[in-house]
Amino acid sequence: MHRWSELFIPTLREAPADAEVASHKFLVRAGYIRQLAAGIYSYLFLGNRSFNKIMGIVREEMDKIGQEYYLPALHPREIWEVSGRWALMGENLFRLKDRKGAEMALGMTEEEVMTSIALKELRSYKQLPQIWYQIAPKFRDEPRPRSGLLRVRQFMMKDSYSFDIDAAGLDVSYKKHYEAYCRIFDRCGLKYMVVEADSGAMGGKESHEFMVRTPAGEDQIVSCDGCNYAANLEKATSKLEAWGDLAPEGDGKPLEVHTPGQKTIEDVAKFLGVSPKNKIKTLAYMAEEKDEKTGKTRPRGIVVLMRGDHQLNEAKLIRAGQRGDALAVETLFRRYQRPLFQTALRVLGNNEDAEDALQDGLLSAYRNLKRFEGRSQFSTWLTRIVINAALMKRRSAKARPAVSLDETHHEDELPAAERFADDGPTPEQVYAGTEIREIINENLDELSPLLRTAFVLREVEGYSTGEAAKKLGVTENTLKARLWRARHQLAERLGRRLRRMKDGMSGTTVGDEACSYC
Repeated sequence: MHRWSELFIPTLREAPADAEVASHKFLVRAGYIRQLAAGIYSYLFLGNRSFNKIMGIVREEMDKIGQEYYLPALHPREIWEVSGRWALMGENLFRLKDRKGAEMALGMTEEEVMTSIALKELRSYKQLPQIWYQIAPKFRDEPRPRSGLLRVRQFMMKDSYSFDIDAAGLDVSYKKHYEAYCRIFDRCGLKYMVVEADSGAMGGKESHEFMVRTPAGEDQIVSCDGCNYAANLEKATSKLEAWGDLAPEGDGKPLEVHTPGQKTIEDVAKFLGVSPKNKIKTLAYMAEEKDEKTGKTRPRGIVVLMRGDHQLNEAKLIRAGQRGDALAVETLFRRYQRPLFQTALRVLGNNEDAEDALQDGLLSAYRNLKRFEGRSQFSTWLTRIVINAALMKRRSAKARPAVSLDETHHEDELPAAERFADDGPTPEQVYAGTEIREIINENLDELSPLLRTAFVLREVEGYSTGEAAKKLGVTENTLKARLWRARHQLAERLGRRLRRMKDGMSGTTVGDEACSYC
């Protein structure tokens, strides 16, 4: 029993300036939550009380079909390497080391832990089927936390796992979960839709998402009131309405018509007085391919013809590639091959190494294509993979690009090496320029992939802030924040390294003098 007069409920008259969606504003103003850091929130009394009620509903319904576990959030690297996801999860996975240097991760999901238990403890088919679930905190290094509690770095998640003897048993477990989720949403009083969805990285022949319409949502769905069909836009299929061709005129031969100043298919259709549905849209792409006989790279044009009122859905093209459609994979990779090669070339400095890094990067992307979740642009995802492949190539060949210490730049365009000079002894006072560049690159390799990619694009490849931000699919302010963090971390590491080097040389001199005195 609680008395209102004794409770701590810090309400606000106005919503914080950074609160954009209605739910975020109300939760803060009503004293339910308070922000600790970007994507990290504290649940105060009312927030925690509401949260416990929701978890109670979820727990009651899940207990009808499965057993609740409580699993650790701290995972050893080894179980993630067994599944192959230590590398595949990339920057989304929080990573750390214990005092002994063993690498660990904060779990964003529990497939590895649950599977480890099943592998060790399930010894007979007679023990199947099993449904295990848990309700516990999860962690994700979200690049752009936003919308209050909708996209955060620490969150509470109910995740459930079934172990079945065959595909038919899996279908039974799937139906049990489907029905349990419906009961949960009904009891929570939400107006929801169950839509068909792409299985994505999880695989499987069937997938559904439980959606609630909201202006703050990030997914788009299509639905039909007549037949109750509903699907995520990336999964949706449709029947094309019948549309007749234009009636033939004249002698039936093609007639050349000039369309000056008409830039889009809609403009052309309006100019000619017809519907875009009667036009053919041409999308042209340039790709590069190797000549099988000579081994040389040559340009190749790719033309996609579509009905005038249709749009190319890159997400569906990606999904087709993830399902093993070789033509879709080839089309995707060829679409970005030229800019990716230029990116690798700027990192490595020569065509041969850049070509090798590009091939390594595309091979890695092909192997990991099923893990692409669509949280960033596909081009951004590919760019990061190729940059990392180029950096690995540079490290293995000991052929790191030089950062000029002598060129004159505008103050806001100074290379990173010059900006570091104020944080410790100048490079010229300690080592020759080439040795300092080696130190910088060693420390660059220690940055997180997120910061390293931003730094390489801006400082090594020479992209402008706007170009680098566009390439990574982020705002310029986000890119500047990453660059600041990268420069700050590099400055600290470089400063410590240089100070140790200076102290070492000073110690040698003192030692020599002491020896002479003796």
